[in-house]
Amino acid sequence: MAVKFSCACGKQIVAPDERAGESVRCPECGNMVQVPGVSLAETETPSPGPGPSRGPGPSPGPSPLPRVPLSPSLTEFLSRSGTDLPTVVLKRADDDLAGVRELIEGANGAKGPGQERLGRYPALGSLGRGGMGEVLLVRDPEIGRDLAAKVILGGTLADQKALEKFLVEAQVTGQLEHPNIVPVHELDVAPDGRVYFTMKRVRGKDLEKVLREEATSNSDTAREREHGHGHGHGTRSTNTDTDTDKHKGEDGAYSLVRLLEVFLKVCDAVAFAHAMGVTHRDLKPANVMVGEFGEVLVMDWGLAKVRGHADRAAAQVTPDLSGAEVARRARGRAGADEEPLRTMAGSIVGTPAYMSPEQARGDIEALDERSDVYSLGAILFQILTLSRPFTGGNVWMILHKVMQGELVPPSERAPERHVPRELEAAVLKAMAKSPARRYASVAGLRADIEAYLGGRTLAAARYTPWQRAWKLAMRHKAASSVAAAALLLVAFFVGWLAVERGRAIEARDAEAAAGKLALEKSREAEEQAGIADAQRQEAQRQAGIADGQRREAERQAGIAEEKRQEATLRLGDALEDKARLALERKRTSEALVLAQRAIAIRDTPASRTLLANVLQELWRSRRLSGHEAAISVVAWSPDGKRLASGSYDNTIRLRDGETGRAIATLEGHRDDVNSIAFSPDGKRLASGSDDNTVRLWDGETGRAIATLEGHGDIVWSVAFSPDGKILASGSNDKTVRLWDGETGRSVATLGGHAGWVTSVAFSPDGNRLASGSYDNTVRLWDGEGANRVPW
Repeated sequence: MAVKFSCACGKQIVAPDERAGESVRCPECGNMVQVPGVSLAETETPSPGPGPSRGPGPSPGPSPLPRVPLSPSLTEFLSRSGTDLPTVVLKRADDDLAGVRELIEGANGAKGPGQERLGRYPALGSLGRGGMGEVLLVRDPEIGRDLAAKVILGGTLADQKALEKFLVEAQVTGQLEHPNIVPVHELDVAPDGRVYFTMKRVRGKDLEKVLREEATSNSDTAREREHGHGHGHGTRSTNTDTDTDKHKGEDGAYSLVRLLEVFLKVCDAVAFAHAMGVTHRDLKPANVMVGEFGEVLVMDWGLAKVRGHADRAAAQVTPDLSGAEVARRARGRAGADEEPLRTMAGSIVGTPAYMSPEQARGDIEALDERSDVYSLGAILFQILTLSRPFTGGNVWMILHKVMQGELVPPSERAPERHVPRELEAAVLKAMAKSPARRYASVAGLRADIEAYLGGRTLAAARYTPWQRAWKLAMRHKAASSVAAAALLLVAFFVGWLAVERGRAIEARDAEAAAGKLALEKSREAEEQAGIADAQRQEAQRQAGIADGQRREAERQAGIAEEKRQEATLRLGDALEDKARLALERKRTSEALVLAQRAIAIRDTPASRTLLANVLQELWRSRRLSGHEAAISVVAWSPDGKRLASGSYDNTIRLRDGETGRAIATLEGHRDDVNSIAFSPDGKRLASGSDDNTVRLWDGETGRAIATLEGHGDIVWSVAFSPDGKILASGSNDKTVRLWDGETGRSVATLGGHAGWVTSVAFSPDGNRLASGSYDNTVRLWDGEGANRVPW
């Protein structure tokens, strides 16, 4: 007897009834399908036979329709491979991982001939690929919609930690149900061993591309205005269908208001995640998708930390790097080929260009919601300036800048963008180096941005009483307009009453005059004469009024001219003040432009003197070239006649202090030169290097005198005593060494520091020596080298 049944793909399958309960492969899709028990209708036997058991309890009765079996669960598959399935349950979730296991049961069939499949999903192409996974475009054959499927690389599941991190990402993203967080639909494992989860496919572009196109558009617009011709906009490939956007301005560009509205939705998503106990830790424009219909979705929760659960993303890579090591790599060539926008995991978690200082230090335990606030501030910085807050030649240079808090305010980074003062204050508060000085939560940052859009005051900004009053008036324009209209109406009514009253009086007087003329015809001539005289006097009065009005007009014109001249003087003063400030800050090009504008407005001896000073500074700031790498240190001889510079090209250059002419190139060090110092008489020059040596040179000719060996690590600092007889050097070997300042002979070794010695200095009388170290102490030494006081 044969049994007929259907596969999930719709294919009709016929199998012998003796194979009931066994699994056979579907010839259409390749999935393994269980043969159902023989039904009463098919066997025509008087009593029903038991069907295959699906678990504990009695078997169901016969049915004319076959039951669709479940394939082996993901939990069973992982347990056979020895992998422990991690569990993440957010505080509002009702189900534990058992529900997830039931949801993702079974390994679906292999792909059919000529068609790539991911379980039950036909694969249509690749949307992107990263270090740990790939995002595929797949089709749901049952619903008929396209989805994005993230697949973990390595079908054998050999890397257990990578698998755990992948599963945590799927569970965290799936449980964060919010309109601005990408929804996850299904978690499963393909027959070839690849674990994947499906999610909504977002059609649009990421915020990184939006801002990059804005920067390109602004640059092209500036060139068009300068040269007076059109231009074309280039496009970049994306992981989504289209680059169109239905919410742009009339000129095709995103307005600041539009970008701030996108930013508010990102804040909403992150605030919701924080309320659920989840910290993203990798917020950046590339992880924010802007849909073609205005939707905004926060993506890639792979580095998320769930409160109360093990930090799997931060337990994979190298131990912490000290700040000194990061600084060393930053000034070297290490990491030159690494991508500054690539996500890092391990002791340093996040993307360097957007991570907080505590993230850059690898201080995983210190990361909390305020680290996400910092990253949101970095995104807001890029929205305002169209450039990232930190840039550099390599990853380590960016990390060093982040750790040091070397943030240039948005208005200085992009003055042409005219960044609003209030939004700059919000950025600086969100990106404060200390977490305690940032917004306490995302809600605070969001409230300030919403206040800016609503014309209200921001908590992060400072205002004068006049500014607060102006904002209040602007916020209540309708009430202000109604009050002004009412005042105008009252004034008009009063004026109308005065005119009507005058007309009534005139009519009454005319009537009285007519009566008198009728009654006293004999006095008509006399009265006419009186009237004529009155008219003459009225004409004289009107002429006097006109003359007064003319004189008032001339006076007002004189006042206006005085004000214009005063405004011109003030503008000239302001331009001169700005030019002097730019000159003090060594921005000579800006100072030159301002000084020239000041002279064009008001040519005075003071403005001419200012322009001369700017031109003189431009002449003085000529460049002295010659080194082939970064210059680490410069020093003047005591008499100012010679200038020495040390470089990472392992050389020292000696120049004439007046003309800049090169005197000599001092070669001998085998690594970076870190410090140089002239003797008090200027006849000798000492240098310290990464090659663990100190060298003595002739300070006038550059001739090599001696090589001082003895340190076991990098030499950071050198200093002569005031009489020039003793030379001191500090090193990473945690010691201070004293040398004969003329011969280079070793005099003493001073031990006691527990960290690198980075600086040494003699007292003015030469009786004491101070040394500073990475062990957070300063030590004082007397003339015999005995340790006195550690601070």
